[in-house]
Amino acid sequence: MAEHSTVGETFLVYGEYPHNLMQHILTLLRTKKKKEDWLVTEEFQKSFSEKYSDFSKEIKEIQLAAQKGVLRGFMANHKADDEKKKSFVQNSLKVLMESLREFEAVELMESLMWVFGWEVVVEVVRSWEVSDEDRANFHNFDELELYKKKQKEKEKKNEKEEKQEGAQKIGKQAELKTKPAKTEKEKQTVSNEKQMLYENKTVGKNTGTSGVLDKKVLDKKRFFKIILGMDLLEEERYRRLLQEIRIEYENQMHLSMRKELKRARRGNDISQTNLAEFYAEECTEHTDYFAAAMWYSFAARQGNDKARLELAKLLDGKKLLEDEPDVMNAEKEYHTKRHAILYFKELAEKGYPAAQGILGMKYYLGDGVRKSTAKGISWLKKAAEQGQVEAQKQLGEIYSEIDEAESQKWFRLAGAAGDPWAKTRIK
Repeated sequence: MAEHSTVGETFLVYGEYPHNLMQHILTLLRTKKKKEDWLVTEEFQKSFSEKYSDFSKEIKEIQLAAQKGVLRGFMANHKADDEKKKSFVQNSLKVLMESLREFEAVELMESLMWVFGWEVVVEVVRSWEVSDEDRANFHNFDELELYKKKQKEKEKKNEKEEKQEGAQKIGKQAELKTKPAKTEKEKQTVSNEKQMLYENKTVGKNTGTSGVLDKKVLDKKRFFKIILGMDLLEEERYRRLLQEIRIEYENQMHLSMRKELKRARRGNDISQTNLAEFYAEECTEHTDYFAAAMWYSFAARQGNDKARLELAKLLDGKKLLEDEPDVMNAEKEYHTKRHAILYFKELAEKGYPAAQGILGMKYYLGDGVRKSTAKGISWLKKAAEQGQVEAQKQLGEIYSEIDEAESQKWFRLAGAAGDPWAKTRIK
């Protein structure tokens, strides 16, 4: 229990926190076109129960959301204004907290808000005492003033832009009335100038920064929302993002890579993967792991499993956030790794040996998952039997203390594949 009373505190509820429940829902939604419609059906509940049979708490939350009408409530309020959405969230939390702990109810609502694309932020007064550990799972009161400040700045900016657009529109109308028609040559000149302005605006030079998108398109602190939501973006938004993405280090690309860039912008997943590899190349002036993750996520959205695997590796390590100390903390690192594990599981179940080997070691070491020696060895064997040398070496090492014959079997296979270290272990 908390040392001081936590009842009456104000905290925020909004759909940007990468809960495990949210990630599980996203995995199921990737294959569905009418995502929201499917989400409120019994088929979805059944699919969730079958896919995540070990996650009894999450299954209970989804079933409760269906029983209490929360899922259908999201559909009914999907096109409502922000105030109605906020009211719905507050009322739903009260209903859910009759059966769930406060954090479980918030986790469920934030996950659904994210999936449905609700960008509202709801202020909630805490009604339960919570421990310091549970308290850390909420958007705390300190964020409230910052949020309000950002909202005011956003409103001012929108008002200013609207006024500018109105003035420009009036100016253009007046200009059209007084200005004579352009000749074909003049029209072509204007067209060329517009194209140059567009290229200067959207295609960045080598600025030395690690940013990928223009600030108007992406704030790095919202990294999770962009990457985790790539599969759920509407096609129009996805295409627009491809055109708005800011290209860094283009002057370091050779001709063939620049051609790949053009194809990548048009949506070619192989070119997107190749472009990601360009940015992921270590120890170069154009190394940019954030850019690599973005392009891998573009390709993964289209079913490119190689890109999904590489994206999972980036999410699993620390490279992606090591240049962003303001967002690099234990909480986000944990949730990033959890999302990577979901990808590893998805690809392992499809039969990819590299993913099976990584997942095997995750289970064996208890890295981001509940430790299970049996599951770890099982996944490692599936990878090793497909010729995955790293898995063969790991099995050789694991069995070296419990079954020498089995250990030698795997070391010999890895050695036969040409691994020098495995050869030193053969007796």
